[in-house]
Amino acid sequence: MKHYHKDRTILDSHSDESRDLLAVIGCVQNEMHELGAIMPSLFMHWDGFRVIYLDQNVPNATLSGMIRQLRPQVVGLSASMVESAHYLIEVSQLIAQIEPPRPLFIYGGAAFYRRPDLRGRIFGQFLGGNVRHMVHQLTQQLRASRDDSII
Repeated sequence: MKHYHKDRTILDSHSDESRDLLAVIGCVQNEMHELGAIMPSLFMHWDGFRVIYLDQNVPNATLSGMIRQLRPQVVGLSASMVESAHYLIEVSQLIAQIEPPRPLFIYGGAAFYRRPDLRGRIFGQFLGGNVRHMVHQLTQQLRASRDDSII
């Protein structure tokens, strides 16, 4: 069992892997419920990602430029409200228009359990179920595909 110094935060308790992957994570435009974005941020951090957490209510208008500038491997947004989930359709279209290499777009949240039909309208990977396990698989896939392209 690890022992943590009282001044350490939960984000300090991560694996020793190099931070060679970048993820930009937040809540979609008009979304104020952060837990759905915080969880994958934490799991990605533990898996060795550098994570830029964007907070609540990330305007779609700022995402395209931010993605082009930062060139992350993953962009993830959460929507717990169905009304907010509709903004993810636009985000997925923005990402599809970015010149390659494009980031993997992941999304999730309670809205997609209330309205599973919305998943089919978004170009990206739905993170549902065991998010920690899915993030770990995603990390392995990204590292393997990057290693394959180096060879």
